[in-house]
Amino acid sequence: MDDKIPLSVAIITKNEANNLPDCLKSVAFAEQIIVVDSHSSDSTVQIASDFGCEVFVEAWGKAGSSLVSCNIPIDLLKLVYGKTITDRI
Repeated sequence: MDDKIPLSVAIITKNEANNLPDCLKSVAFAEQIIVVDSHSSDSTVQIASDFGCEVFVEAWGKAGSSLVSCNIPIDLLKLVYGKTITDRI
C-alpha cells in the first residue's frame, strides 16, 4: 500500500506466526508498525521483519501473561497518533 496514513501501530507477539500475516495486512495502511516480540520460537520475528516492521525482542513480565514492555515507550512511536494492539484480531 503506497498511501500510508500518519499512524503508529504497536503489536505485541509471542509465537504468532500463524496469525501475524493477517494482522499485519490489516494495519498495512499505517506509516509505522512496531512489533514487540517475547522471544518467539517460531517465525514470528522473521515475518514481522520481512513485512518491514520495526522489531524489538523483550522478555515476558513477572506475571507470565504480559510483557514488561506492554506500554510501548513513547519514544519508539514516530507519530503523534498511536494504537497499541494487545488483543487478538
